[in-house]
Amino acid sequence: MGPATCDQGSVVEGNTSTQCVFTLNNTGFTNHAIIGSITIDDTLDFGVFFTDCFAPGGIPAQSSCSINVSFTPQSTGSYTTHMHVFDNATSSPQTVTVTGTGTLPPPTSASFVTNPLDFGGAPVGVATEQFLTVNNTGFTNPLVLQTLALADTTPGYTGPNEFTLVPGDSNCPTPPAGLGPGGSCIIAMNVTADASHVDTAITGTLVITGNSTTSPDTINLTAYGVSGITPDFDCYTAPDGSCDATQSNPGFSGQSCLLDAGTCTTGAGPSCSCM
Repeated sequence: MGPATCDQGSVVEGNTSTQCVFTLNNTGFTNHAIIGSITIDDTLDFGVFFTDCFAPGGIPAQSSCSINVSFTPQSTGSYTTHMHVFDNATSSPQTVTVTGTGTLPPPTSASFVTNPLDFGGAPVGVATEQFLTVNNTGFTNPLVLQTLALADTTPGYTGPNEFTLVPGDSNCPTPPAGLGPGGSCIIAMNVTADASHVDTAITGTLVITGNSTTSPDTINLTAYGVSGITPDFDCYTAPDGSCDATQSNPGFSGQSCLLDAGTCTTGAGPSCSCM
C-alpha cells in the first residue's frame, strides 16, 4: 500500500482536508485480496472519507483499490497518526502514516467589554459572578477563543485562585467553533474572596489566546473582599460616592460602602465615607 506517508497540509481547525489518497495493490496472480477492516489510531481528527476496497468478492489479482483519508483538526498544532488495513495478505496489516497541521482562521478584530472587569464587593467564601462580553468586530473571519487562562495576581497572596470560569453561564463557542463576524458572546466568571482579603483589593487577569489581531488579550479583573455580612439596609452609596447610612441599600454594589462586623466602614475605596 502506498504512499508510505501522506501530509494533509495546513488545515483551519474544524475544517476538513481529503487530499490524502492511498492505493492498496493486490500484487498476487491468483487470489483475491479480502479486506477485513480499516482502522485509524486517531479517530477524533482523522477518518476514512471514501474507499472502494470493500467491493464484493474482494480485490482481484493484479488490481487495486483506494482509500481516501480525511483530516479535521480539533485544535491547532501538528498531528501524526497511522492507518492499518487488515486483509488476507501475508503482510497484513499494511500500515501507512498520515500527518497534518491544525491552524487558526485568519485574524479578525475583537473587543472585550469591559476591561478592566470589576466584580465589586466580594463576600468571603461566597461566589460573586461577573460577565465579560466578547465582540467579533471583524467582517469576514470567525473569532476563535483558543484558550482562557485565569490568574490571581493579588499582591502577596499565595493561596488558591479566587477567580474561576463558569462554563454553564457562558455562551462563547468552544474551539474549534468560532464566533461569527459581528457576533457577541459572554464569558462568565466567579470570584470567591479568601478570608485573608476582608477589606482588601483583589486583582486577577484573564488571558485569552486565539486569532484576534491583538492576541493574546489580557483582561484585568478587580474585586474587593468583604466579610460575609450582606450590606443591606445599612449603607447606601450616594451619587457623589459617599456612604449614606440613613438610606437603605437595595442591593450589593461595587461602589457601596462596606460592612465590617455590622459597622459601616470607610474601607470601600476612594471617595467613600460614612455619614
